[in-house]
Amino acid sequence: MFTNDDRMPSWHAKIGSMQDNAEPGAWGFDPLGLMPKTAEGKKQRQAQELNNGRLAMLAALGILAEEAKTGMPIADKIFGQ
Repeated sequence: MFTNDDRMPSWHAKIGSMQDNAEPGAWGFDPLGLMPKTAEGKKQRQAQELNNGRLAMLAALGILAEEAKTGMPIADKIFGQ
């Protein structure tokens, strides 16, 4: 199950290891062609995506905080059950 050298699962070397000069998350999937072609445009789009992800995490934290405070699931509040 584990390799001897780094204590990582043996399947990790096949699917999860980073190749040299590889960019995390760059799988090349852009069917609508929304990624800018210039390096500056790509950098700006990556910053936008990071900010959107951070905002989404804050929103999820707000939902969890409200549920913890009221003790009522948010779905019950939305759908009135």
